[in-house]
Amino acid sequence: MPYIEGTVSKFANTVITVVEVIGTGDGIQTVFNFTVLNAPAFLDSLQGSYVIGTTTFNFTSDTSGNITGTNINSGTFDGTDGTITFSTAPDNGTDVELTQYTAKGFIQVLKEYVTNENENTTNIYEETIGTGDGVQTVFNFSLSNFPMARGQIRIEYTYQGTKYYIYDDGAGNWEREQITSSTITYADGTGGNLTFNVPPDNLTDIKAFYTTSAIEGRDWLLLLDQNTKDNNNVDAFPGTLLQEIVLKNSGISYKESVADGGICFGFREVQDTGNDTYNFQMNLYKQWLDAEQNTNDWAINLADTGFIYNTVNETWRNGPYTPIDNEPMQYFIIATKNAIRAAIRCAGTVYTSFYCGAVFRKSSPLKYPKPYFIIGNINDLTAFTSTSGNLKYIADVTQESGGFNQGFSFYIRPDGTYKNDCRYETLPKTEISNTGISKGTPDGKVASRPITLLEIDTNQVLGDLEGVKVCLDNRIAAENTVEDQNLEEFVVIPNIFRTTFSDYMLFSKDL
Repeated sequence: MPYIEGTVSKFANTVITVVEVIGTGDGIQTVFNFTVLNAPAFLDSLQGSYVIGTTTFNFTSDTSGNITGTNINSGTFDGTDGTITFSTAPDNGTDVELTQYTAKGFIQVLKEYVTNENENTTNIYEETIGTGDGVQTVFNFSLSNFPMARGQIRIEYTYQGTKYYIYDDGAGNWEREQITSSTITYADGTGGNLTFNVPPDNLTDIKAFYTTSAIEGRDWLLLLDQNTKDNNNVDAFPGTLLQEIVLKNSGISYKESVADGGICFGFREVQDTGNDTYNFQMNLYKQWLDAEQNTNDWAINLADTGFIYNTVNETWRNGPYTPIDNEPMQYFIIATKNAIRAAIRCAGTVYTSFYCGAVFRKSSPLKYPKPYFIIGNINDLTAFTSTSGNLKYIADVTQESGGFNQGFSFYIRPDGTYKNDCRYETLPKTEISNTGISKGTPDGKVASRPITLLEIDTNQVLGDLEGVKVCLDNRIAAENTVEDQNLEEFVVIPNIFRTTFSDYMLFSKDL
């Protein structure tokens, strides 16, 4: 999945009510082009006004971004830019205004990006493959769109009023304890069979959700999408529409369970009014089982980490999170089937970032058959503006800053145990020094270094982060696009406030 960059406003579902003038009528002009100030916005969220013949009219947009209103011939909006063509020109000296729209926050953009990248090679489909009658347990079916990507098919059904889910295992079978046998043929969608232990409820649909992505695992499945909940599973920030999501991918194994190589992450928005920030926390799940899905609980895995909920700040106080500002912010997101990584420019040259995904194992896959997972860029402070040494980010790896980053994080070891508190650094560290500059390659490429994940308790090398490196080169600057010695293309991101030559990290733009 290629990287994207753009600008978002504050947190998800921010309703913008400040008037934005998109043009002034002269009694002649009929076409008005505009760009919303807080992009991207939901296509169907535009509201506006204009004056024709001394009468004020209103316009709105629909889910396809079509703008309609009296004396409007046509109008379109793509979330950022729009155009309106009037059949009669607005009155001279009167403003054509946007009066309200709903901007998307970073989590909303992340969700839409990783669940469907909107390329011609990728489609997310939903099909009804059967209807329960309370008795039938065997359902045969075919899917209409193929070839299907392995590890990216989800079956939804209802039993005793509760929804349950089944996933394919990448080998033409299905995983979950509610079924006794199952098959599917990825090439042509035929041979679909589900044999349940219990019959789905009467008059309830059995649905399949799947993708035909040309690159298997490119799109992530959305498992949970709701307002941010507190520890009692009710809205933590009523009225502010903060969001939380859970995303799943099959990784390199096509399996559902983390123990088998699957990937499952959660992101949760948190309001920090004291510092005027809207942070988001992150979580890592061993497996998104029926208990998790039935309770819709973003924090279900916190039992594994011993975290405590802070009822004053409505946050899991020791949970990993990334702070963002209460302003429009530029972002960079890169995603593959193994990892999601992002950087956010909060203000000026201040950046925060995170890494969620597998690492490239250093030792033999036969010795360590299960991938490790990490949530990187862990912050134990709430304000991105803090200059405290406790503020952590991905690539704090130089000797001058202590040699490694010990930010709080989650990961899962090969034996399936849940761990926290790892570190990452470049190896060997002797290549990094505050007394000199790492030179570029003879052909002018930048010299990159991998970031390696280590376990603090055992000082064991676990693996390298995918698509994130460091670069010690005084020729680069923030948001440059560069190539390293391996001809891999990167976008350059500085580490928070530190902007010396040794404080840059590289985000790969490649798949």
